[in-house]
Amino acid sequence: MRKIYLILIIVFLSVCYYAQDVSTMLELRKLFYKATVVESYVTKTETYINSHEKQDPFDAYSSMLVFMKAKYVINPYTKLSLVKKGRKKMEAAIKLYPENMESRFLRLVIQTKLPGFLGYNDAITDDQKFILDNFNSNTDKDLKARIKLYFKENEMIPDEEYKKLKI
Repeated sequence: MRKIYLILIIVFLSVCYYAQDVSTMLELRKLFYKATVVESYVTKTETYINSHEKQDPFDAYSSMLVFMKAKYVINPYTKLSLVKKGRKKMEAAIKLYPENMESRFLRLVIQTKLPGFLGYNDAITDDQKFILDNFNSNTDKDLKARIKLYFKENEMIPDEEYKKLKI
């Protein structure tokens, strides 16, 4: 009887821990997407990241916040400096977690959105292929919905390929 209780407690704690991770990521995504349109959310998102236990895509989100800061500054030298810093942080995040689909998606987004003359567009094809290859096996429905929407809105893949993406 004790073994059953012990197993139930372990399962319950595992489910609670997983649910906490999911809710943390959902909140981070909400804050980040607000930061793309409202400058004050950049700081709120940074605070949120720093106040939670680190998870795989946190480093990629931190680098995206550096790119967001570049979006909101006026001085072109400061912009360029922030883009370089964001690029360095993003590449470090990808190197640390190369199999994390969310990190690869964030890099894909920034590389497709930055002007080509900045020269940070060398992994678009690789990231897109990685995402498409791993999309249906990923269990994060919120992430998959965001990726699918991004692909649709930016016409990144043919309709036949888009239809194969299952949330």
